[in-house]
Amino acid sequence: MESGNQQNGSDPQPESAAEQTTESGGERTESVSDAPSFSIVSVISRSCNMFSKNVWFYWALMLLAMSPSMFFVFGVSSQIGAVAVVAAKKVLEVMGQACVAYTVFQLAVGNKPTFGKVLSKGFSRLATILLTAIAVGVSTAIGSVFFIIPGLIISCLFFVAIPVCVVERQGVLYSLARSVDLTEGCRLKLFVIALIVGFMLQISEMLGAVVANAAISIAILPFLLNIVFSSLPAAFAAVIVAVCYQELRSIKEGFSVESLAIVFD
Repeated sequence: MESGNQQNGSDPQPESAAEQTTESGGERTESVSDAPSFSIVSVISRSCNMFSKNVWFYWALMLLAMSPSMFFVFGVSSQIGAVAVVAAKKVLEVMGQACVAYTVFQLAVGNKPTFGKVLSKGFSRLATILLTAIAVGVSTAIGSVFFIIPGLIISCLFFVAIPVCVVERQGVLYSLARSVDLTEGCRLKLFVIALIVGFMLQISEMLGAVVANAAISIAILPFLLNIVFSSLPAAFAAVIVAVCYQELRSIKEGFSVESLAIVFD
């Protein structure tokens, strides 16, 4: 007499991770060992691959997004004015990150977005993206005031808030809550990725400052060089965050790249 693995001569059906089956009068739970999981190596590898294929586009896109901040340099003669210039650079850098996120998903499905289209789409949600970035920054700063660990934890919770805001076109609170939900169970790995991204950005800022100081005698040139040298790693960091968002949605919700790429339509 054959076992209960076959019924009516048909082949056995595959079981899900939570499915219960009967064997020898008892019950067992079968797990799927090859279930997809969030991988640091996969994220970095995919990010490097995507960035290397379109490095000039991403770099130029971040430069274009950040370039308006150069106009703030003219007429700046006070410390307050200098702070305003740095703030403008950071604000436009956030917009550059949003534009890069949009580009990542479009290029992933073979579309060829133009600079004009990408920038117009990004700046069309300027207020919401900036408010989301401010909320993330303030929350992280408050956490870091008490001790650096809470700040790092908060940064992992909100790691993909900007891509959520860009792709899903929702408000600030939704973007933050959605990021918390997507990162659940993967935050330790995201912490490692966040350290990599943070290290890259810190090195770029230091390099930009060194080059800028070397040209300090030429009016606007130091600031211009700082933007040029910091925008490349900033663009790569934005690609990494966008890939993290895509990986998390694909693993947790089964969304394909094609589904994620339909943005701002």
